[in-house]
Amino acid sequence: MNQYKVGKFIAECRKEKKLTQEGLAEKLGVSYKSVSKWENGICLPNPSLYDEICNIFNISKDELLNGDYKEKKYFKKVEFIILILSIIIMFIAFLIPNILFRKIVLSLLFIVVIIVFNKNIYLLTRIDKNNSKIKKIKIFNYFLIIIIIIFSVLSFFNNKILNNDTVSLALVSIFIIIGGLFLNTMPFNRYIGLRLPWTIRDKSTWELAHNILYYISIPIGVLVLIFGLLVNVKISIIVGIITWIMIPSIISGYHYYKKFIGLRK
Repeated sequence: MNQYKVGKFIAECRKEKKLTQEGLAEKLGVSYKSVSKWENGICLPNPSLYDEICNIFNISKDELLNGDYKEKKYFKKVEFIILILSIIIMFIAFLIPNILFRKIVLSLLFIVVIIVFNKNIYLLTRIDKNNSKIKKIKIFNYFLIIIIIIFSVLSFFNNKILNNDTVSLALVSIFIIIGGLFLNTMPFNRYIGLRLPWTIRDKSTWELAHNILYYISIPIGVLVLIFGLLVNVKISIIVGIITWIMIPSIISGYHYYKKFIGLRK
């Protein structure tokens, strides 16, 4: 048993549960110095505490003693599968000459990727499977699947429909509105959501970005629809999506700069 690895794992689990060393020590009836010693690999917890530690962190005793999640190997396989599928999608986008066939194949692959994400979402976010946030993320993913299926069906029966600017405009507007509402429920993670160098490094920056996204989604979605119908569809879609992404990106980036980088000067 590697006590340094176990200690590092305890620290990782504690932070995931948003506990301080003092908070964990209080739950276990020990001093915070004991917790500090465990996490620094100086010593191991008393065996009498193993069950209680496992209950607090929702892990097995084997995981505690091995200093790692059993699911990590499986998680790496999931990441590998998603990576391979993404590469296949990119190749298909360039290699298949038939536009209709390419759209259908790409749609099917995107659906597979979303399903893989949905089945393993709790691994990506490290949140309990029954958490309401996980359920909301899954609902949003199902919404994406429905949108993809609609596109595929329209492509199969009448390719001209997909070239209809009004349909494209409506779908983009709906995606912006629904996307903003559901992304706001996304827990802090490094895999799904507004993934920027600053949002994935700090929880408060992540939450600020997605809160802003939540508040601007309905106004931008409605404006995209109105401007597209009255002026120009393509310009409306491009400007709308860029604005939707850039506003929370810039504000959260400034927040991160003031919180961390600005303090160093």
